[in-house]
Amino acid sequence: MFENDFEKTFNLIRIDISRMIRFCRNTQNPFILLFIKIEQRQNPPSVTQTTLFSSDTSAKDPDLAKFCFPQEKFTPNSDKQDIKFIFYLKSNDVYPIYCYVNQINGIDNPNLPPSERENGRTAYCLLSPFYNPDKLFYFISKYLSDGPKNGLDFLRRNIRPIINTQIMMEVEHETIANNVEEILSLLEPYFIGLLIVYLVLDFRIIITSSDFELISKLTFSLISTIHPLPWPGVFISVLPESTVDTILAPFPYIIGMHNSLANQAQSPDVESHILINAESKIMTVYPEPYKFPNKVVKAIDSFRKKVVDSGCDKFLFSQFVHELILDVISVGLGAPPNKPQKMYKQWNKMKGNPKLDPFPMTVCSSQLVLQLMREVEIGSDSEIYNAYWNPKEVITPVLEIRPINRVNSGQENDALNEISRIASIFASRYNGDIDEYIKNRRAPSTISTPKIEDPEQLSFKSKLALYSGSSSRTMSTEIIPRDTKPVSPVQQIPATITRPRQQTVHVPRKKIKTLMPFNKPKK
Repeated sequence: MFENDFEKTFNLIRIDISRMIRFCRNTQNPFILLFIKIEQRQNPPSVTQTTLFSSDTSAKDPDLAKFCFPQEKFTPNSDKQDIKFIFYLKSNDVYPIYCYVNQINGIDNPNLPPSERENGRTAYCLLSPFYNPDKLFYFISKYLSDGPKNGLDFLRRNIRPIINTQIMMEVEHETIANNVEEILSLLEPYFIGLLIVYLVLDFRIIITSSDFELISKLTFSLISTIHPLPWPGVFISVLPESTVDTILAPFPYIIGMHNSLANQAQSPDVESHILINAESKIMTVYPEPYKFPNKVVKAIDSFRKKVVDSGCDKFLFSQFVHELILDVISVGLGAPPNKPQKMYKQWNKMKGNPKLDPFPMTVCSSQLVLQLMREVEIGSDSEIYNAYWNPKEVITPVLEIRPINRVNSGQENDALNEISRIASIFASRYNGDIDEYIKNRRAPSTISTPKIEDPEQLSFKSKLALYSGSSSRTMSTEIIPRDTKPVSPVQQIPATITRPRQQTVHVPRKKIKTLMPFNKPKK
């Protein structure tokens, strides 16, 4: 039923290290590449794959059954009815493809009798070149709730992303912070620090659980801790059962797999690696724990203290991880962690030296350290360099919504461009259908609130003009209740110099928010 071709699978899931987590940044790539439905029946065993939507009808669709159903055997009508996880596919281009899988029990076909529908499971898989779990899983749920016709219409309307670089930077920052929350909830800060050190030293890491959704979240959480630095080894968020021999590979990797395969991870044939049981929250090092220098142990303790003192703040966590990585490399190279040029010079001098002690030799031969040293060559123009050595330079831009009347510079399409820009901001912050949102939203009020002016605060000249009726300001000095008929300007002029009674007008907060950018009073 499933192919067992190790070489073919390895080529599919090996990741280009330059694009470990690829966000959508001002690009014309389609947001949705392919949307498929896979049905697996138990008796008799069969798998059917159907293409629901494709942005390129000329391309041959890949066989994704083994990835959408990583565990070959299953129990119909199991307790968990809805499973969501993400896996990678390596395309022929320079970036990987993220596959968002929503697996449900039963065959999703209302035309079948109940007995046949319960004899299987269905997976909906959406392929995208971008990492955006919230939005893309929403697309799948939208299809399931609206039905095939309306669901596909929704996908076609959203095939191209509406990009605003400033907003996307905010989305990236929030997404990475949410990802690291998973590992913060799984392990104590000290063991997370220990795991980060093993990452620096290119150890193999295996995460197991009986829940594919949890496995997927934790593997992405782990690579998010070092973001934007890419993990230089192989990354397989959910390993299919038919390709379990991948754990015997001699290179560093991060792999997530089902608990039923955990015994094979304990085999002596698997080289030095770390096994993490996500359910029991136990981390085991095989064949035995690495003996770190005292300075590295102190760096891990310092990292633990920082995380605890911050209240496990998810936004500060990445900065603490970056500092720990630099501290570990600094111990191996014997160079200050805050002096990247000195670290690079020392690394360039030490690499390839066979007479080094075990720990410095491991640091110098690390692929992750190699990635970081390449960023030192680029310098401050590198996003990774700034994230590790100049974190204050990595700034999330502040959003500015410009009033329409400031855009009218004589160009015919200026107002249209500004409306499109605001629409892109809306699309990046709201995961739903824009048309549906506008339809259900109450139209904002167009009644503007006149400015109340106190005659006692006016200049003598303005007062004279006010009471002589020669100024148009008369109309704005009082607010007429809604149940009162408007009177002429002549009738509004007071006969004697008395302070007019002011009336308080309560405007709902929602209306003020809506009107503020477009009805800002002139100073």
